[in-house]
Amino acid sequence: MHFDVSQTGTLLFVPVSARTDAMATRLIDVARDGRPSAISDIAGMSWYPRFSPDGHWIAYVSNKSGRNEIYARPYPGRGGEVTMSASGGQEPAWDPSGKELFCRHDGQMWGVRVVANATSLTVSPPTRLFADPYRLDIGGTAGGVANYDVSPDGTRFVMVEDVRPANDAAASSVRLNVVLNWFEELKRVPPPK
Repeated sequence: MHFDVSQTGTLLFVPVSARTDAMATRLIDVARDGRPSAISDIAGMSWYPRFSPDGHWIAYVSNKSGRNEIYARPYPGRGGEVTMSASGGQEPAWDPSGKELFCRHDGQMWGVRVVANATSLTVSPPTRLFADPYRLDIGGTAGGVANYDVSPDGTRFVMVEDVRPANDAAASSVRLNVVLNWFEELKRVPPPK
């Protein structure tokens, strides 16, 4: 299930369904009665909804054009749907400032500059940011969920990378150590002199 939660507690989700034509983004206003209500004017399948940082826009993937594209629409309210991608896209993620939306397509990471207010959204043409050899989660009919996120300052991405063979020089130079209960370990180890 793909989902996102706004700062005001509204939950966006795509319910799991065996029918590929039944995947539609739905809203639940958790602060009220918790009953789901469909966003009725999104045509075609839609999935992977993401609230903008200010909560006024929802970005999502839809195949209504015949291929996966990124769209955004105002929230709450109707109308004003904006196409965010140019030739396909998946896995939308907002920059924490709300001034850019990122997506992945065809082995590339893309960015779209955004000027938004509560009723209108102006976007630049998509810009290729870098080659994207990182792992896509392509499971399921909806193309999986994003395997990346944007840093709080909007300057970096965290992405999932496939493990390389041991004879790969780049793979052998990368090592990750995880320390559990590190505060207890810090108490146990004497400070350097």
